[in-house]
Amino acid sequence: MVEIAAAVQQQTPTYISDGQSGSLSGNRRRALHVADQYDQWLRAGQIFEAHFATEGGTATIEANATLDLTEPFFRLTVPSSKILVPIQVKIAPTVVWVTADAVVMYTADTNTYNTGGAAPDVRNLAHISSTDSAINSATSSMESIYDGDSVLTENALTNPRILDVANFRTGGLFPPYEYNILKGDPMVMIHGASSWAIAVQANGALECFYTVKWAELDKSELVNA
Repeated sequence: MVEIAAAVQQQTPTYISDGQSGSLSGNRRRALHVADQYDQWLRAGQIFEAHFATEGGTATIEANATLDLTEPFFRLTVPSSKILVPIQVKIAPTVVWVTADAVVMYTADTNTYNTGGAAPDVRNLAHISSTDSAINSATSSMESIYDGDSVLTENALTNPRILDVANFRTGGLFPPYEYNILKGDPMVMIHGASSWAIAVQANGALECFYTVKWAELDKSELVNA
């Protein structure tokens, strides 16, 4: 009987150039790496989550009667060595949205961070126990991660791309804004150096709960460099 084996590369993936052959890889359960990329990224400690610095507290969305992409509610910088994959953004206000309130998720080709912002709590989603030193060591490589609880300011955007949009109506019974690739929204890859941000148009200041989740991959996932 011939045994078919795959190299276990759950946390140390090997990247090869286009046109080259390589051995199959699997996880520690001896399952082949297939299409469920979220499962692979989670096991490898590559998925991170950010929320307001105080668990159970709310962040302030400043009043912006017109949409201004240089004043986001949430932002981070992707370094040149990484690719970021947005997984979920969920913003739940403590009051109802009003007509013309809107959310825009976007990216720019450079690090556009200027000033301001409040540092959120950023966690690895494989970080289950604080006694597990191996998991504890997986920290985010993203830079200038801030929410708008203290007003954020970006420099002029370079080659911006709009990734998702939503608007709301008065009396919507507190519907959250949500972008979620696990529920069918299209997946995108953001190669650094670049900025990823979410801007909110709000006719009055809002308090909200929010969670932002993303995967951090090596740049070689997208290009042979």
